[in-house]
Amino acid sequence: MDQPPEDADYPIVLPPEHEAAVWANRFDVHFSFHEFIIEFAQVDQRREQGIVVARVAIPPLLMTEFAQLLQAMWAAYARRSMPREVGDDDGP
Repeated sequence: MDQPPEDADYPIVLPPEHEAAVWANRFDVHFSFHEFIIEFAQVDQRREQGIVVARVAIPPLLMTEFAQLLQAMWAAYARRSMPREVGDDDGP
């Protein structure tokens, strides 16, 4: 049986129970030989504790793509949302 290519562009479905995003003000990343685990948490400083609201495991081969996409999204956000001086690479 023929296998589709690993980089095939499949449609992604968002189930109704995941439509409302969870809010996080902290994250942590762990890794093993087989996976990276990214944990998102809500930390309440008044109570001096936090709770993990989402935990995602991804294979190492996707980590580079994930990091590049985050960098690209940050650059686009900074160009649109921050004062020009913040993103100016010419510096003093």
